[in-house]
Amino acid sequence: NTPVGTIVGLFSVRDRDSGESGEVRLHISPNLPFKLQSSDNHYSLITSDILDREKVSQYTIELTAADLGSPPLSSKSTVTLLISDVNDNPPGFSQPFYNAYIQENNKPGSLLCTVSASDPDEGDNSHVMYSIDEKQIQDFSISSFVYINSQNGNIYAQRSFDYEHIQVLQIPVWVEDAGSPKLRSNITVYVYVLDVNDNSPVILYPGISGEITAQQRIPRSVAVNYLVTKVTAVDADSGHNAWLSYSLVQPTDLSLFRVAQYTGEIRTVRVFKETDSSPQKILVLVRDNGDPALSTTVTILMSLDDQVHEERPKTRDFLTDSKNSDTTLYLIISLVALSILSLAVFIVLSVKCVRKDNGNFSSLCDCLSPGSSQSR
Repeated sequence: NTPVGTIVGLFSVRDRDSGESGEVRLHISPNLPFKLQSSDNHYSLITSDILDREKVSQYTIELTAADLGSPPLSSKSTVTLLISDVNDNPPGFSQPFYNAYIQENNKPGSLLCTVSASDPDEGDNSHVMYSIDEKQIQDFSISSFVYINSQNGNIYAQRSFDYEHIQVLQIPVWVEDAGSPKLRSNITVYVYVLDVNDNSPVILYPGISGEITAQQRIPRSVAVNYLVTKVTAVDADSGHNAWLSYSLVQPTDLSLFRVAQYTGEIRTVRVFKETDSSPQKILVLVRDNGDPALSTTVTILMSLDDQVHEERPKTRDFLTDSKNSDTTLYLIISLVALSILSLAVFIVLSVKCVRKDNGNFSSLCDCLSPGSSQSR
């Protein structure tokens, strides 16, 4: 990065002959970022272009001194020019970002991944050190989640991760060289926490959470395929670990009830008989699809009631309201009365039209009888 025109060498040439035979010209190898400036028999080697050590770390320059005699005589000398390094390149990572995967419930100290960076400079300018940019994750310092070895870039877990609380960690990683001034760069490491089947299904219905047995009452007169109840459960895990299936484990009578495998609906298989005991005990097993599978159970006591309890359909609000009911009744009575009155008036007018001897209503009869005007 030396500025163009910087003097990098001084040379002096001489020839003991006289006249033109004593005049000397100095030349250098072509296609080099250097040129010569002369003053009498003294020459300065100066730069003609920017030098970059990372591209060319040294130059071999051949100097040729030739006189103007006839025949011309010459001599050569070789100069090796080493380009010294300055800290002009920041370190760079081998990837634009990193992905790491770890199963939840991991052991603290587990290796997550290794980041790698390099610096094209040399010496202390190329020595790199890694660090993590301190920030907050869920109100905790990121250093409480992960740790990075500053020398080799290994990233370790500081704690056991729980998928149900955190699924992805975004870790900003910095690398810095030891030059002066220090140069740095950064990337993001994405740590994906993988779910394992560590949560059993939880029963939501029937019954209150914590109860072992749920009570249900059904009439004996229900038909086949009657929906008795529906078991509802959830699993805090994700993916296939949260897929639930339902089955009957210990029913009092295998021929009375069945449960839908994926919905948890419990329905009757046949009609009840007088000999069927009451209550009927049903143990429903809820199992997830993890490996190994986890499960939970709920016990339902079915009390068979001899009296039929039918749930009456709920009427609309405006019918249950007494004031609205009275208004509706009045409207119906008014409409009926108006219809009867209209029918009576029509009958009276028709009778009067028949009596043609009454001329006061002839015009009205003409209106009621379209053919009367033609008969006249």
